[in-house]
Amino acid sequence: MADAPRQRTLAGRTQTLHGVGLHAGRPCSVILAPGAPGAGLVFQRADEPGSPDIPANADRIVPAERCTALRSGTAEVRTVEHLLAACVLAGLDNALLLVEGGEVPAADGSAAPFLELIEHVGLVEQDAPRRARRLAQTVALEDPAGWTIRAESAPGPAWSFRFRGGGRLDGTEAAFDPARDDPRLVATARTFCYETEITALRARGLGQGGTAENVLVLRADGSAVNGERMAGEAVRHKLLDLIGDCALAGPAPMARVTASGSGHAAHARFVRALGPHLVREEAPRAHA
Repeated sequence: MADAPRQRTLAGRTQTLHGVGLHAGRPCSVILAPGAPGAGLVFQRADEPGSPDIPANADRIVPAERCTALRSGTAEVRTVEHLLAACVLAGLDNALLLVEGGEVPAADGSAAPFLELIEHVGLVEQDAPRRARRLAQTVALEDPAGWTIRAESAPGPAWSFRFRGGGRLDGTEAAFDPARDDPRLVATARTFCYETEITALRARGLGQGGTAENVLVLRADGSAVNGERMAGEAVRHKLLDLIGDCALAGPAPMARVTASGSGHAAHARFVRALGPHLVREEAPRAHA
């Protein structure tokens, strides 16, 4: 009998990634550091007195426009979804995510720069088993606005997203299964917006750090103003957001999550609903 899978953390501290926040547009930075077994993913406001921790879990989600934000006491960190997605895509269980400036840097608008930080230092196994979490029953949410999210028991974690609206993008789909798919096909997809909403977003204090390099800009018919990195970049980014937001339910469960037309607020409702139906158990032991 082979040993059960072990939890994994970083082999060391990453380099500092400096930049500006996608929404506030102010200077900010992040460093990833090893985390203790069982600690999970924990943000730390390294620039605030006492360096308060903000665990990446559903209980810490606070309302925010066009991003996911977490708060513990008075400490807050915004736009966490791309970094969290990178941790999931890399198979990173435990890490301390040290943020200065209150927002995770926009970087190039995708999760790729964070994934590269993780890959550069590498992962190490820890003296603690990974515990599989199964779904006790199907969890499904839908809203009159038209979005749906559903989680069903599966042999392993997997996610899929279906785009709604957006002209030619309507009905397009993207999926990720860690057992078979290259994480870069998801990680490299940039955040996006429609050119018709840029002025209104900036008037509300959003998108201040957005540029033609880190944001895919779409016309009303779904075509790209500034060129896609790959076919289906917008729906791939929606999948990326889903994966990152689902990380707030804890380690990826043995479940297939299927979403259609949802955004960060819907994902927050979903991860809160999902938690009570997850059952933790010993990770299955593989035969030698």
